[in-house]
Amino acid sequence: MYWNFIRLWLTRDQLTVHAMPDWIDPRSMLDTVIILSIVALAAIGFVVGIKEMITDLRKLRRAKV
Repeated sequence: MYWNFIRLWLTRDQLTVHAMPDWIDPRSMLDTVIILSIVALAAIGFVVGIKEMITDLRKLRRAKV
């Protein structure tokens, strides 16, 4: 019975292979991916910058003492 469902599902989708659901908008998905990648790069840069600042402050304390 399970295989019949898969066969029915595959044959049903083969007829509508070029149809796209209404909730998928390629342009908005591309915009979302671009924005998320920019935010991810900014977050990574922020974390690396904070880490560098901490190491510089440690070196500065050692140099003064």
